[in-house]
Amino acid sequence: MQVDALERYAEAQGKALVLYVDKVSSRRVRPQLDGAMKAMTRGDVFAVYKLDRLARSTKELYELTDEMNNREVEFVSLSDNSILRRQ
Repeated sequence: MQVDALERYAEAQGKALVLYVDKVSSRRVRPQLDGAMKAMTRGDVFAVYKLDRLARSTKELYELTDEMNNREVEFVSLSDNSILRRQ
């Protein structure tokens, strides 16, 4: 369901979809998230199905979205109707 929603979003936006999926539910070991954060560049859109798929705490959410903002990456949460754009 999550992948389908992300695929539909990317298609509707005319964007290429690159999926990073961590198979382990861990706060400390998330190699796919680390890879996605390293790979993103200015102008990219970082989309998640739901906020809790990205961050395990409010503090972590702020840290990750601050990093995206600093790198001029747009953040979108499909289920939470959240969009963060560089200010």
